[in-house]
Amino acid sequence: MAQAAAPLAAAGTALNVAGTIKAGRDAYKNAKREATDLRAAGKEAEALATRNIQEMKAGGEGFLSDMTAAQVGTGGAIDAQAIRDRAKAEAKITGNILAELFSGQSKRKGLEREAAMRVKEGKAAKRAAYLQAAGTALSGASKYASFGG
Repeated sequence: MAQAAAPLAAAGTALNVAGTIKAGRDAYKNAKREATDLRAAGKEAEALATRNIQEMKAGGEGFLSDMTAAQVGTGGAIDAQAIRDRAKAEAKITGNILAELFSGQSKRKGLEREAAMRVKEGKAAKRAAYLQAAGTALSGASKYASFGG
């Protein structure tokens, strides 16, 4: 009876080791896929911010043009208050553009950091699986030896 159990124990140990290693490799592959998706999302966020900036610039230029036309139409183009109003509007537009630029870059960098962390987690899971598989193999070998194999 013990002789029949020994090969079964060895086969069970081998299957357990193989399954553990496969799970670790799959965890790493999935982490790399997630990292790729996160990096793509970061690039997309930055591209969206760039498009928003272009729209803000165009809208701001249109607003400033309308403002200038209205001032010239009323004869106030050289008025000190008109110049201050235009400077305030330009500063606000520039501030909004810079905030959007920072937001897009910040999102991209954050997603890139998260992607790097996912890859590290995947590598750690893979290493842990190899160590667990080694422990299972050693445990199985000791059981096999107890059968007199």
